[in-house]
Amino acid sequence: MKRMESTRRFKNKILSAANANDSDSYKVRRGVVGGCKDYFGADDIGYLEDALGRLDERFGYGRETKP
Repeated sequence: MKRMESTRRFKNKILSAANANDSDSYKVRRGVVGGCKDYFGADDIGYLEDALGRLDERFGYGRETKP
């Protein structure tokens, strides 16, 4: 996917990297579970978890119950 994005295979500016020399500007990144912790602090993660927890569960969204 990243290769397709870098070669502009999608023919859409929105789906292209803003800066081909910056790996963080691609839509497709590392794909590592929990990798967001490398980019966001604890407060940011808490905010995102709260926002995701308020998404409609009918569509498979919602926060997992934490102990």
